[in-house]
Amino acid sequence: MKVLFRQTKANRYTLPLLLNLVEKWDQKGVLELDVARSPQELAHKMTGADGSLVGYSFMTPHLGEVMEELKILRPLLGQRDLLVAGGPHASADPEGTMGLGFQVVVAGEAEELIPRLLQAWIEAKGSRDLHGIWRAAHPCSLEEALPVSRRANFMAPLEITRGCPHGCTYCFTPRLHPRPIRHRSLSSVREYLAASLEMGRRTARFIAPDAFSYRAPGLKDEIESLESLLRLCRDMGLKQTHLGDFPSEVRPDRVRPPLLELLLRYCKNRKLVIGAQSGSNRILSLIRRGHTVEQVFEAVKQVVASGLMAHVDVLFGLPGETTQDRIATLKFMEKLIRVGGVRIHAHMYLPLPRTPLFGLEPAKVETWFMDKIAALHNHGVLDGDWEAQAILQKKILSWRQEGLIRAT
Repeated sequence: MKVLFRQTKANRYTLPLLLNLVEKWDQKGVLELDVARSPQELAHKMTGADGSLVGYSFMTPHLGEVMEELKILRPLLGQRDLLVAGGPHASADPEGTMGLGFQVVVAGEAEELIPRLLQAWIEAKGSRDLHGIWRAAHPCSLEEALPVSRRANFMAPLEITRGCPHGCTYCFTPRLHPRPIRHRSLSSVREYLAASLEMGRRTARFIAPDAFSYRAPGLKDEIESLESLLRLCRDMGLKQTHLGDFPSEVRPDRVRPPLLELLLRYCKNRKLVIGAQSGSNRILSLIRRGHTVEQVFEAVKQVVASGLMAHVDVLFGLPGETTQDRIATLKFMEKLIRVGGVRIHAHMYLPLPRTPLFGLEPAKVETWFMDKIAALHNHGVLDGDWEAQAILQKKILSWRQEGLIRAT
């Protein structure tokens, strides 16, 4: 029997954790475990197997590609095959995901659901008995798995914090991972770093909603926690450690000189990603960011003064946003750029199911504003995928209108 995962560029940080969970469950090696980089490769690897569990993990922006691939795979499914969806989109809209043609949807954290599903699939005479939505019963400990697959020689950055206490209305993270906020222990980090070195990787990257909020269990505060984390990377022989740039960022209200000093002392990256989101205090309050424009400006000044570059996330097109809000955001971006050592990362708002803003219409962004964004890009002080996101925003709204996304 085979367990096959569809590998994409977008799920490359998720897949090693899923593979690790399968490997831990399959200690006796009764399962053949593999990945496929195209639907055609997936179909080929299903051929001749005595049942294949085919797993997709994806986010809402990739729904269109997944729907096209299902047209290829569904006619190939046998009695023992199981087509499974998981990840952020499946967790946000399990009923809609079932409606796309998946046989099983796992909604919630994989550490609980993957072992349960594997056991049931092995024991079942046919896959039909397993069809439906499987929901996680409780939050899981981060200690249960590492994003490391020795069978596939595949690993990803390490998640050190799961969940977010702030509840921004456009973001699915606090809904996908409700409280309590969980932090990974240093012993688990040590295990991950040892595996990384064993597999020939000498660069460490970490995933966290806010890197400056990491609190290692048993330590008194974030300064002690981060220094212990970063010192561990150095002492174990990692050549490069990255924190606070992709795939993590920091909140502006968490920026402090002692934390910046730790990055300068231990980390390779000389860029810090700061989530500003808007230059309008009205919008920041409306989306429940929990900080002000003034705090963003102060954080950016501290970052630049430390010698780091500030890469500032700005989001526009939010429901309820007005022309005056966008004018305030544009002026604020220009003010930040004048500080020097600042680059703006521009985003068009994407509606995500099961977020408070999902049922509301995005604001219509004027052509003149988009032209201003393009001009800043041409001057080399702004980057981002806002144009592609503007197209994607319309697709998500059409999927909602057509009932392909059922969650509200």
